[in-house]
Amino acid sequence: MKKLVCLLLVGFLLTGCALLNNTKTYTSNGISVTMDSGFYEKELVSQTVYLESKDAIFTALKEDYASLAAVNITKDSTLKDYTDIVKTVNGMTESFTEKDGLIYATYEKNVSGKDFFYLVTAYKTDDAFWLVNFACNKKDKAKFEPKFIEWAKTVEFK
Repeated sequence: MKKLVCLLLVGFLLTGCALLNNTKTYTSNGISVTMDSGFYEKELVSQTVYLESKDAIFTALKEDYASLAAVNITKDSTLKDYTDIVKTVNGMTESFTEKDGLIYATYEKNVSGKDFFYLVTAYKTDDAFWLVNFACNKKDKAKFEPKFIEWAKTVEFK
């Protein structure tokens, strides 16, 4: 009987852990990211990719080198060069930090009367810079900030 109880307990724990780790890799327009399941893609003219769940959003903007030439960003520019331009163009007061293999900044913004928390990351590929935003309600910041960092580490380009 003890063996049966132990086997059932181990089976329950393994199943429970699998349910807690309910992630999915989303791929669209040359970028992939692994996040919690439950996101769906929507069209947003200003973004290359827009994914939304009931609790969070993911956006990705691909800016090829030709389109960045007007602000003196080229293939030879660094991520720091690019994030400096992003910061200036968007009027950001927050600084980008390099930590855990990522370059990112966090900020809060009120949109249509709601307060949101954002984590923005930047990436460089052979043909472009990418600006990726993760966002949630400001009240959920403590829950999502560590998730956003982990999700940002899974971003890949196809």
